[in-house]
Amino acid sequence: MHDDCIGEDSGNAEPEGGLRFVYGSSEAARVIEMAYLSEEPGLLEIIRAVACLPLETRAALLDFLSSASDARRISAARNAGTLALSVM
Repeated sequence: MHDDCIGEDSGNAEPEGGLRFVYGSSEAARVIEMAYLSEEPGLLEIIRAVACLPLETRAALLDFLSSASDARRISAARNAGTLALSVM
């Protein structure tokens, strides 16, 4: 557990700080899903990179990804600093 999740009473059964909201929350399923997905190789790096994109770029990427009926049909090609995404 991270230091910011431990309260002053280290024997306390309920974590403090960042994890407190999980207990009894309807968001618990999302937290569990994110923990599961974080085990996918490279996914956290992708999430961090997307979070740092300018808003317009992030919106365009989300629009493109959302428009694909099946994400498995998306292909990517990289060429000299350019990334081209397409739906097959």
